[in-house]
Amino acid sequence: MQIATHSTDHLFTAPLKKYAEEKLARPIERHKLDKSPTTLDVEAHNRGEATELKIRVSLAGLTPFTVQVAHEDAYAAIDLAADKIERVVREFQEKRRAKNRRKVAAGTRLEDETEDLFTQGEEEVLREMGALDAVLEA
Repeated sequence: MQIATHSTDHLFTAPLKKYAEEKLARPIERHKLDKSPTTLDVEAHNRGEATELKIRVSLAGLTPFTVQVAHEDAYAAIDLAADKIERVVREFQEKRRAKNRRKVAAGTRLEDETEDLFTQGEEEVLREMGALDAVLEA
């Protein structure tokens, strides 16, 4: 996982940068998405008394998304951003699981509906013998 931090206001001190990297990586690691190519671009700006964070998250198999938060405390802004990333990743995974469930359910229904007990020739022979009903009832 790659985490790039940018700030024109020199907000990212060494401890804040370390905290941001640990905190923002947690949602990705928790959902086991850290094995795929993942990029987090973190931008921080001072907007008056508040610190504004803009984080662009690029995950494999997911359209990149952006999370924006603002808070008076930079550490609190990072916590809020981590919570938002967690929510988006969880929603993505729930949608993917539901889609897979629908595919599996549709696949099993198709197999059940198209399954024939006899080939066309076997069915005709049994009909001629008058034994088709007896075989199907058994």
